[in-house]
Amino acid sequence: MLVWLLGSMEPIVREQIETMATVAEVWNALQNQFAGKSNKMQATRIMHELLHLKQGTKSVTEYSGELKRLYRELHYYHPFEPVDQKDMAIHHTWFQSLVSKLFLDGLNQEFDLRRQLIFSKSEWPTLDEIISSVVEEETRLSHPKVDEYKVVDATAALSVKKSRTSIFRG
Repeated sequence: MLVWLLGSMEPIVREQIETMATVAEVWNALQNQFAGKSNKMQATRIMHELLHLKQGTKSVTEYSGELKRLYRELHYYHPFEPVDQKDMAIHHTWFQSLVSKLFLDGLNQEFDLRRQLIFSKSEWPTLDEIISSVVEEETRLSHPKVDEYKVVDATAALSVKKSRTSIFRG
């Protein structure tokens, strides 16, 4: 089992644990190094990624998915330990508004008007409400703009042409 475990690892990880004699030692070392909730370096890396995350070429759905993934990872590696149960709700509300602001800041420029609309609200919407609003805007922006007057004019021209044709036939 130990040979299989070592054989399934990346060389850089294997080198750190290949001198261990038992599977239990290997699992404990790996758990302490990679899966520990107190891994401050992982939390720091995730926070850095959150602070610098930008939409770029991603759709709003892809961008928000990446943001939410980082948000969940940050909660895992940097858990909040409430003194009182009420603290958890307060922390969640505060932290979600911070992540919402990071999401809005990372959006592409074409969402500036929607961003301003969200910032102008007296109550801070939830992250999901903000994402929904921006996805709605992305959908609106992706549809080609139709000049309503041209559509009406074309319809009117067709009806005039049709009525003239029927006058000449009758």
